[in-house]
Amino acid sequence: MADEVASLMAARFGGLRRGQQADLESMLRKRGGALPRRLRREARFMAEADRMAGQPKLARQVDFERLARAHRALTGYLRPLGQGSRL
Repeated sequence: MADEVASLMAARFGGLRRGQQADLESMLRKRGGALPRRLRREARFMAEADRMAGQPKLARQVDFERLARAHRALTGYLRPLGQGSRL
């Protein structure tokens, strides 16, 4: 989920060179200010959960419902509008 949000941030706000793959923490450092405050808080939560997921004991402490809500809110904001939706 965090990788998807990081790639959407890179596509919408830029900040990556061609061929680079971004993680969410670096995208928050580079372009996190472009997000609204509420979504910035959710993105920080996702980055922390992504970091905790690397360790099995800490991964059990992640609130998956809040993680799903944060993912839904961030992808809804970052996904580009289609041509039909813009009209």
